Amino acid sequence: MSTPPFSISPDAVEWIREILQAAPHEAGSAKQVPILCAYLGDEMRDEDGLIIERYSALGFAIGWDPPERVAVYGYPEIEILGQKVLVQPDTLDMLKGKELVLATVEVGYPNPASKTRRVLTCR
Repeated sequence: MSTPPFSISPDAVEWIREILQAAPHEAGSAKQVPILCAYLGDEMRDEDGLIIERYSALGFAIGWDPPERVAVYGYPEIEILGQKVLVQPDTLDMLKGKELVLATVEVGYPNPASKTRRVLTCR
């Protein structure tokens, strides 16, 4: 396990702490491992399938997978807040030398300013 090759802002540290502490108490995540991954946008739809939120930029998230599923990939391990977190190699490359930050972004659709969401991103 190694130190991340990127920095993490104080507010992002708190956000990640909440995720890492809450997950073991959520159904299904007790025997899973945290994985830091990148994503390129996100959408939320209503019950009729209409887009109500859209985020169209690079973001990062911590997800959870069973250890036996991710073991075959040999993801690098880093330490965040004293906990082992696996990282997809492409995600590690994207973050190298940068800072992981928590940002408030507009996600309302079609009017972006109508709703915001907090996301992890980098600078």
